[in-house]
Amino acid sequence: MAQSSTTTALYKSRTNLLSLLKDQGFDTKDYEEFSINEVHIMNNNKQLDMLISSSPDSDTQKKTYVKYHLGKTLRRENINDYIDDLFTIEQVLGKQDTLIITMKQEPHEPLTAILNEIWEQEGIFIILFNLERLQYNILEHEYVPKHEIIGEQEIKFIKQRYNIRSDKDIPQISRYDPVAQAIGLRPGQICKITRPSKTAITSNYYRICSQ
Repeated sequence: MAQSSTTTALYKSRTNLLSLLKDQGFDTKDYEEFSINEVHIMNNNKQLDMLISSSPDSDTQKKTYVKYHLGKTLRRENINDYIDDLFTIEQVLGKQDTLIITMKQEPHEPLTAILNEIWEQEGIFIILFNLERLQYNILEHEYVPKHEIIGEQEIKFIKQRYNIRSDKDIPQISRYDPVAQAIGLRPGQICKITRPSKTAITSNYYRICSQ
């Protein structure tokens, strides 16, 4: 991409990513007012990364670090370096937090296998976003029904209502599903999908997040 188109893509990606994080309950106001020219300067100075915390009135306090990896192909050693810097040495993030890596390449199976291993062995949750896919907000698409992560009380209620004895009885949604990534859904969490119908009656469906 030419310089101008790269800057535009970065600007749109930040705008849409901030919108997704705001919907998740994060306080994004410190990053919302940047112009496209400022994003261009930040890119030149390698200052695109963002550290965003939950809104003060959120029930749980957590953080998300957005890392822009725009150079060479993302490899295992790059991911290990980011984990060391953010989770171990600087301790910017904890196990309850999320690392988002935005990159030009499309996430492929070897990369997702690495993320699965990191989650299973270290309990660290990482989301990979392709820059091109952040040129729009998937949650705003007219054919994408509302997805929301539900809490323990609602989980208990639906298990009683539908006589669910085990999480294995709940249909699955992959953590790499585009909407699951957009709402920050982690393995083991359950989301409610609200589908409107032609009769104006909505139906709720539940999915448990898998690797």
